[in-house]
Amino acid sequence: MPFYLIQGRGMNPAQAGLLLTAQPVIMAIAAPLSGTLSDRFGSRRLGILGMSVLSGGLFLLSNIDAGTGLWFVAIGLAVAGFGTGTFISPNTSALMGSAPRTRQGVASGVLATARNFGMVLGIGLAGAIFTTHLAQNTANALY
Repeated sequence: MPFYLIQGRGMNPAQAGLLLTAQPVIMAIAAPLSGTLSDRFGSRRLGILGMSVLSGGLFLLSNIDAGTGLWFVAIGLAVAGFGTGTFISPNTSALMGSAPRTRQGVASGVLATARNFGMVLGIGLAGAIFTTHLAQNTANALY
């Protein structure tokens, strides 16, 4: 998303950063509420709901192009943030609850490692895909 906003839409980093805050702000609101509901009703339904909402937000973001309004991008980011915030707390609770008390430290470490690995891999792949796509479009424009 930063590549799209800065290189694709010509925004400066401050503007792009401000727009990108839609996701973590909504996530920060949804996560504690989801955690409370997860403690009360269980984690399975909220986890499914969170992943479904996140999928919807990512679907919205997959349909953007150079002419898409920034309000649509902000809504897509907010929906994705709500889905992520709704999923993370129940998921963590379920994982930690399923580990024996003597192995919860290991379970927490595995969860953190998997989460960080996924973020790093996602950023690397997104950068590679964006750069390849940009290079192909630049080469096609020259001919």
